[in-house]
Amino acid sequence: MSLLPHSLHMQNRVAGFTLVEVMIVITLSALLMLAASSVFLTLLAGRAKTANDQQLKNEGTQALNQMEFIIRNSIKMLPTVSDPTVTCRESPPTSELVVQSVDGGITRFYQQADQNDGGKLKIASNSAVFLTSGNVTLTDGPHFTCIDNQGKGNRFVTIDFTLTKNSKSQEFTDSVNVRNY
Repeated sequence: MSLLPHSLHMQNRVAGFTLVEVMIVITLSALLMLAASSVFLTLLAGRAKTANDQQLKNEGTQALNQMEFIIRNSIKMLPTVSDPTVTCRESPPTSELVVQSVDGGITRFYQQADQNDGGKLKIASNSAVFLTSGNVTLTDGPHFTCIDNQGKGNRFVTIDFTLTKNSKSQEFTDSVNVRNY
């Protein structure tokens, strides 16, 4: 036996990969790509859920803050449009609230369907039109409960409503001390 043919045989073997080796590399690469795409899609879904939750929270907080500011600085509460015998009461809560500001302006908070946005229910105000956008839907409220603070001469108004976006709901509630009532 000569050394030459054996060395040529070894040289050919070292120069390439077998079919089994190539198939193993392709399989491992495919598994790595599948794992990476799975992690990427999970991150995208988590980011979308977080953005949805944040927008819902921001819209509700903004509407609540606007109502609190106007109610806190009002000089008196007026009868509601839907029932002129009611201003604001402890029980049952009212579905609207009408207040008068220092400059004599009247603001009414209530629920209204926005015909320009597919009939979505929103928190409406005659001074700011809609306090919630079409990105969220008002699913409950607003409800207003008024409690007199006996002996102190002031009144507390509790605001309560629920907003929904993409099947996620969040309730917003707060009490406001009416300073100038």
